Amino acid sequence: MTTDADDADRPSDDAQSPNGGESLFLAGAGEWVVTLTPSMRPAELIRMLRTLPETAEFVESFGDVDLLLIFQLAQRYAGGSV
Repeated sequence: MTTDADDADRPSDDAQSPNGGESLFLAGAGEWVVTLTPSMRPAELIRMLRTLPETAEFVESFGDVDLLLIFQLAQRYAGGSV
């Protein structure tokens, strides 16, 4: 996975899954990346999103053709304050 020097914990637009093209992977403690591709079927997206913890929240996205959606555990559940 490539990273930006100013934001080392965020994948860059050209980041690739470390697990041979999987569309959902753990990117760090309490952070998941969902990769959407033009050929993805809606059922695949739904299946991936169902595997995320219930307390995960969408935080940002990267990309244009292949889109990376970043989810993190909600701060109120990850030990932070709201």
